[in-house]
Order: sequence, then structure tokens, then C-alpha cells
Amino acid sequence: MLKKEIKRISFSAGEYKDIECSLPATAYSVLTERGLVTGTPVDIAEQSRNRKHFSDCVFKAVIEFSKAEASKKYIYLRLSGIVSRSEIIFNGRSYGVIGNVNRVVLFN
Repeated sequence: MLKKEIKRISFSAGEYKDIECSLPATAYSVLTERGLVTGTPVDIAEQSRNRKHFSDCVFKAVIEFSKAEASKKYIYLRLSGIVSRSEIIFNGRSYGVIGNVNRVVLFN
């Protein structure tokens, strides 16, 4: 088995696009750490109704493969520690959705 490190992680929500971040993270932590929103989570939830800070929150990760690795007939992707609903998209194709109760997921 080959382990690959996730090298680039970005976050987008509402008017905020492609903010570099590291995991673990939440929409609240990313936006407050950068001073883009201020206040308690309750304050920000109230603000968000008008400005949609947290609409369509997306964390995006990039996993890079060498040409030799990418040319394999099968690639199995094992993800762990996913605690929020997530869609797995690989090379532009959706491979499924992870619910928030799954801790380890395999994709073929």
C-alpha cells in the first residue's frame, strides 16, 4: 500500500474562495483565524443569514500521483477521520458521498 500525503487544502464558502488551510478545521475556525469574521459562533450564525458566510462550504484537498502511480489499472482510496458529510471527487468524477458517521471509507 502506498500512502500519499495531502499537500494542498483549501476552503471556500459564500463570498470566500480558495483560502489555504490545514486540517482539522471548521468553516468557523478558518474564517475567524484569518479575521474574515468575528464574534462567537452564535453571532456569526446570525450574520451568516444575511451574507451567507457558510453557504456551500467546501474543503478541497489535492493528492498528487506520479505518472507511474496514475497509470495503474486500479487505485484504491482509503480515507479516515471524515466526520462531516463529504463528496469524493477524483479527476472531476464523483465516486460517492461519505456520511458523518463513517470513520474509514474505501473507494475503488
